[in-house]
Amino acid sequence: MQILASFDDATVRSLIAQKRRLVPDLFPLLARDQDETVRIAIAANQKIPLELVRSLTTDSIESVASVAEYNLRERLKNVKNPK
Repeated sequence: MQILASFDDATVRSLIAQKRRLVPDLFPLLARDQDETVRIAIAANQKIPLELVRSLTTDSIESVASVAEYNLRERLKNVKNPK
C-alpha cells in the first residue's frame, strides 16, 4: 500500500486514502498530498488521527477544510455521546 500511496495517479492515492486499514505512516503522507481530492478523502477517513484531521481544518482549500471540520465534529460528538 505504501507504493500505491506514492503512485502518480491522484485517483489511486484517493482510493488508498479512503481505506480504513491504512498503515499509520500513510496518514500524514496523504494528508500532505498536493492533490486536494486526496486530502478530501483522507480528511473524511474515520481512522485518521485527531491531530491530523485538526490540521486539515485549516487547509487552504475550503472543501478539504469543510470535510475535516465535519469529520472532527462527528468524532468529538461520538466521544461525548458513545453509542
